[in-house]
Amino acid sequence: MNVENVFLCSSVHHWNGTRLYHKTAKSLAYNNFKVELIAIEQGRNTDALANIQIQTLPKKNRYLRPLNWWTVYKMAVNSKADYFHFNDPELLLVAMLLRRRKKDAIFIFDMYENFPKAIQSKPWIWQRARMPLSKLIRNLERCLLARMDAVIFAESSYKVDYPFLDCPQIDTYNFPTYQPAQGATEGDLKKLVYVGDITEARGLMEMLHLANYLKQHWNDPFELVLIGNMSEGLSAKMAQFIHLNQLEEQVIWKGLIPYDMMWQELHTADIGLCLLHPLPNYLNSLATKLYEYMAANTAVLASNFPDWQALINETNAGVCVNPLNQDEVGEATLRLLENPREVRQMGQNGRYYFEHKYNWGHEEKKLIQLYQDIGKK
Repeated sequence: MNVENVFLCSSVHHWNGTRLYHKTAKSLAYNNFKVELIAIEQGRNTDALANIQIQTLPKKNRYLRPLNWWTVYKMAVNSKADYFHFNDPELLLVAMLLRRRKKDAIFIFDMYENFPKAIQSKPWIWQRARMPLSKLIRNLERCLLARMDAVIFAESSYKVDYPFLDCPQIDTYNFPTYQPAQGATEGDLKKLVYVGDITEARGLMEMLHLANYLKQHWNDPFELVLIGNMSEGLSAKMAQFIHLNQLEEQVIWKGLIPYDMMWQELHTADIGLCLLHPLPNYLNSLATKLYEYMAANTAVLASNFPDWQALINETNAGVCVNPLNQDEVGEATLRLLENPREVRQMGQNGRYYFEHKYNWGHEEKKLIQLYQDIGKK
């Protein structure tokens, strides 16, 4: 069987990112593709498969990232890949230039987020400039996506804004990779966990206020474990809040940790938190962490967005609340902690749906089928 080569690249995500490496790269490697993975450096590579060659880029701030675009372009020009798989909107510019040099190659774009909508809530962009910039990027993106041979959507809701695409398209949802079942943990210490990028829009302050609420209303020991990247400015703001409210023993920030360690943390948690704010880019996007909590047998406390509420209603894996109402969040969490049997049942319900419906195995089949179909053309 011929081994086909894939140039899989990102100038934003770390090489060992969940979707980039643990899902896309590994799925391709397991299915007889040879993968050149180009992405941002992050720790040591101790997990690479034989069919995956990893080259890392230095992490740069958003103003210097074009230097990495040029590096990706030069690497791509020298690559013998049959497929070029881009994972960031900014790399569509690289794809446009590369198309002139790689006329017979197949170009794929993997859409992690609805970027024009995401622009509308980026805190580092002047507020009055967000909407005009969003429209400008939407128009530019339309021109660049026309050069793709296929587009992959991480959410089906994204397609509503891309009716003009006439190339093959699939949805590969960010469902978790398979994780062995583990029994629920028992103990006096109750554990709340959050995993993912940590920002104010993703509910950091709401989670800190929740910890403070529980300290005042819950008599037993508990901890709030935060897993993920956070800016220096925000970590300083968090440290100040923790100090003022004497939460040093309750709030633990672990930063970015290896994939297997993340699952260990989730398996030992009672409640998984997903208190994102009702912003355009979140309202119609089902956060990956919802499914990760379900896979880990962990009950979910999530924002009451319509799509999220529908998922919780379907699975009975948790509770939805208004993330901006501190009392509602606190009272709902307190009710869960006071009813451990109900929490365990929610965790088991989520695990059932993970095993039977919401897992990466189904998505991997769609990804490989897309590669096979467009490869034949």
